[in-house]
Amino acid sequence: MQDTETIEKFFAKLCDLSNQTFSFDEEYLNSKLVRKVLRSLPGKLSIKVIAIKKTKDLESLKIDELIESLQMFKLNLDESKKVKTKGERSIAL
Repeated sequence: MQDTETIEKFFAKLCDLSNQTFSFDEEYLNSKLVRKVLRSLPGKLSIKVIAIKKTKDLESLKIDELIESLQMFKLNLDESKKVKTKGERSIAL
């Protein structure tokens, strides 16, 4: 995944690649695909990658669940940046 790429575009490319391997009679195990996705994410998502590795069972985590989790994280990250650019401060409790 490139830094400027959205998670949705990355997931679309991932689905295309997965479909291509399926057409060649090569089937990726879900856990292998999840691990490859986690390795390919940019540094700005590294804190989420660490959290997922610590809290989730990567053997049973579905790729759709991973993508949904990443999308929610990115959405929250973007909203946080919007608040900060409006001159408001974040308060840690």
